[in-house]
Amino acid sequence: MKQEYKKHLWWSVPLVLWLLWANSGRTFLWQRVFGQPADGISANQVLAEKIEVLPQPFLQTVKFGKYDIALNFRATYEVRGRAVYVDVYDKGFHIGFKTEQDKFNDVYNAVSPLDLSLFIGKTAAEDNWQKIDVSHEYRVIIWKWKYKDNPVVNTSEISNNHIIPASVNVRRGFDTIKKGDIVYLSGYLLDWEPLGEFAGTKMKTALTPGEIADFKLGGKTSSLCRYFYVEQLQVRGFVYR
Repeated sequence: MKQEYKKHLWWSVPLVLWLLWANSGRTFLWQRVFGQPADGISANQVLAEKIEVLPQPFLQTVKFGKYDIALNFRATYEVRGRAVYVDVYDKGFHIGFKTEQDKFNDVYNAVSPLDLSLFIGKTAAEDNWQKIDVSHEYRVIIWKWKYKDNPVVNTSEISNNHIIPASVNVRRGFDTIKKGDIVYLSGYLLDWEPLGEFAGTKMKTALTPGEIADFKLGGKTSSLCRYFYVEQLQVRGFVYR
């Protein structure tokens, strides 16, 4: 019996090591390799966003992996909000199965490797946000009330951001975000379009809070997501640029 017990114990070691890495080890290492210590973000600071449409949008062609992408920068954007969901698309299931289902997903994931869902304002309040259940269905945010005492839910205070990291440091910084963290991000909102094989497929960003998309999901109207080119991320006392 003792030998059998030891055998099963050895099998559990890789799982324990992985859990330690995923929950704290990776964050500790990434903070010191890719980030720099920064002034902490006070929970008392207003959780809000600031969008300033550029008087003259500017274009840039950038290579993401093997794809040339035309970026149309349309507005500066900064937000201090509460992270309620991070969904990653540049590894695991999404690289394999999803890409096989639709080849354009390979382009999409190269440009935007992750989504970040944020609450701001009253919806993000400390005694409110936990009452809202948030999930994702490949790029789409889904939320519902968790309890009978319905919380404050202002759709203009909920955003789903398709993140385009400006650097490797910024990309790794997103791996350190935990649900409920207060984060600060700054950069640009932009439209983008692939060149070459998928030319003509134009991806449009939202520019106003609660902006409605000109298409429907499951026959229902949907808020338009933001394509957010992030130049700076601050979270858990570290800044990533």
